[in-house]
Amino acid sequence: MLLSQGGLLSYLVVRAAALLKDATNALLSRDGAAFEAALMAYLLVYAAKMLLPQTRFIVDAFVEAAWCRWLSRHVIDQYLARRAYYDVSLQGDLDNPDQRIADSVRPFIEHLIHILQWTVGVIARLGGAIAVFISIDPRFLFVVPLLGFVQVAATALTVPPIVRRKVAVQVAEGDLRRDLVHIRDHAEAIAFYGGEVMDKRAVMDRTGAAADRQFRLDRFQALLSLTVHAALAFAWMALPYLVLGGRVTAGEMSYGDLAQATAITLMMRGVIDTLSLIVSSFGELAVRVARLAPLQERFDAMARERTQPGTQRIAMRRDSDRVAVETLSLETPDGARRLVQGLSLTVRHGESLVIVGETGVGKSSLLRAMAGLWTRGRGGIAMPPAGETLFLPQRPYFTGGTLRAQLLYPHGKEMSDEALLDILEAVRLPNLAATHGGLSAVRDWSQILSGGEQQRVAFARALVARPGFIFLDEASSALDPATEEHLYALMARSGASYISVGHRLGIVAHHTHILTLKSGGRWTLSPVAVRSTEPAVVS
Repeated sequence: MLLSQGGLLSYLVVRAAALLKDATNALLSRDGAAFEAALMAYLLVYAAKMLLPQTRFIVDAFVEAAWCRWLSRHVIDQYLARRAYYDVSLQGDLDNPDQRIADSVRPFIEHLIHILQWTVGVIARLGGAIAVFISIDPRFLFVVPLLGFVQVAATALTVPPIVRRKVAVQVAEGDLRRDLVHIRDHAEAIAFYGGEVMDKRAVMDRTGAAADRQFRLDRFQALLSLTVHAALAFAWMALPYLVLGGRVTAGEMSYGDLAQATAITLMMRGVIDTLSLIVSSFGELAVRVARLAPLQERFDAMARERTQPGTQRIAMRRDSDRVAVETLSLETPDGARRLVQGLSLTVRHGESLVIVGETGVGKSSLLRAMAGLWTRGRGGIAMPPAGETLFLPQRPYFTGGTLRAQLLYPHGKEMSDEALLDILEAVRLPNLAATHGGLSAVRDWSQILSGGEQQRVAFARALVARPGFIFLDEASSALDPATEEHLYALMARSGASYISVGHRLGIVAHHTHILTLKSGGRWTLSPVAVRSTEPAVVS
């Protein structure tokens, strides 16, 4: 379709130039009838030439939308698959992955489609222009390509500095947006500290950096427009007069020939402009690739890492009816520290385990290993299927949705509104739904709920999902002792087994076993009844 449209458009351009020649000659010879006929034909052909490109917009929009959907789905699937988003966040070496995905996919597709269209148009118009130039004056076959080469070369030389400046602008804008989102997510903490002055200074520095980089880009492009682009525009305008002016004044050709040559020269300028656009679009494409490619490279590296035997990884199984840790040696993701050495334990249905120890010995890290987030080390972990487990972090995660969606997260188990309201009452949030407009109310729950309310909603999720095993990483730290004891009792009556990380002595009594982690990877494991007579280190 693109080839046929390009060929037809080339024919219309050449035909319009020929009709312009006929109309000009008829006007100079004072032949009214011939002038009117040629002018009418010229106007019709010119109108068709202008309308033809518009017909492809619908098709182009359809192709672009389909391609964008595919590429966005491809990138997002890899970003969310195998917790690649967690690895990107953990490594911290790829800035603003959200911006890379959201702001780069559509421009990438748009530039690819434009490059294809422009290339087909250039090929189609070149044939017609060469034929006309040969019939008018063969010298055009030398001077037009020469001027075109100068223009394309100038464009190619200016693309790298423009690309560098555009990438710098995107990075600065991404950093600014990240700081603004950070302020939004931590508004209450900033307000308590009264840290507006320091945060304002940081944001203003980001704003100034983004504005400065944008100014550098605009200044560079303005200088190009005032110098290189202006000189080339003047050269294209003067070219047909410089080549044919002497022959017209000598009477060797008509003024209509000059008008035709001018029209074809302008068409060739459009061809060269298109070639320059193709060259510069490769630069724009490079900007988008520079943002998307590192993400894809990270996805590929993670896939290779899973198949290569170089780095020792913890063997993970998810087909067990219990939690079994087998001679586990756990390391930090960078391999800098060994947190646990040779740990073996089993938590069966009906049993529960509390993990205690000094700050920084690896209590939460052990839960990360059980979740499959941290995999560096040796040994193995056998876990129940994912649908039979639920992890409750210290700061619960809330989706952008209704209160009902918060309670059903993450497995989406269907439950009646009456049952959900009963569960809210059981976790001592009897008025939560009524206060905020019902279960269908949409709010920014992470902002309007207190820390204690958020943790009680997390326990409500456990009662909704009813998993066989629940993992709690200081999930009751914002609760008073009485509410904490009540929620642990609810969890025990639900029939679930649970593994807790805690800093408070009060939670030890709710478990059957206690694991104490010590520095250097050492550990001890005992029944709670035995350890209850000893002081547990839970700082």
